Amino acid sequence: MSPYTDSDYQEHVQRRLSELVADHLTKRTGAPTKTLYSPLQINDYSICFSIHPVEPCPEGSLYVKLPKKDISKRQILPVTARDRSFALDEYESLLQLGQHWDGQDLGVQFVEPVLFAGEYNAIITKKVSGEELFRRYRRSDLRRKLTIRSTANTVHQSFVRIGKALSAFHRRFSQDAQFHIQEALPKMTRYCGELESFGVDR
Repeated sequence: MSPYTDSDYQEHVQRRLSELVADHLTKRTGAPTKTLYSPLQINDYSICFSIHPVEPCPEGSLYVKLPKKDISKRQILPVTARDRSFALDEYESLLQLGQHWDGQDLGVQFVEPVLFAGEYNAIITKKVSGEELFRRYRRSDLRRKLTIRSTANTVHQSFVRIGKALSAFHRRFSQDAQFHIQEALPKMTRYCGELESFGVDR
C-alpha cells in the first residue's frame, strides 16, 4: 500500500524523475543543472511529461513516458507487473534500434533512449517535436482530392522513406527459412477482416 494519494504520488514521481534527469545532465555537461517539468499528459497506454533544463543545455529537453498496459488506467498507480514488462520491452526495443537501425541517410530515425528509471517504470528519451501522423495524412489526402499537389505528396514521400529504411533493416537481419503458409493464413485473414471493418477493400 502506497503512503501517497494518486495526486501526491504523481507529483512525487515527476519531482524525483526531474531530479534524476538533472543529475544525469550535470554528469554529462560537467555543470550543475536545474530542471523544470511540464504537466502530465494522459494518453492511451502511457502517461508522459517533459523535463526542461532551466538554463540552455547542449543535451536539450527530455521526455518521460510511463507505459500503462491497460488503456483504462489513467493514473500512475498502481504499477502492475504487466506495466513493468511493457515498459522494459519498449526501452529494450529502443536500445536495439539505436544500435542497429540505419535510416539516417533517409531522414528516418527513432527517438534516442537516455535512461530507464526502473523504480518508477519510466522511459526517458531525448525530446523531439512532431505531428500526429494520421492527422497529417488526412490533411494531405484532402489536399490530394482537391488537387492541391504542392504539399499533397509530402506524406506519401515520408512513407516511401520509411519503407526503404525498414526494408534495409530487414535485409540486414534476414535469413533463408521455410515459410508455413497454413500458419500465416489465419493471421492474414484476421488482419484483412479488421481492415475491411474500416472500409478498406481487399
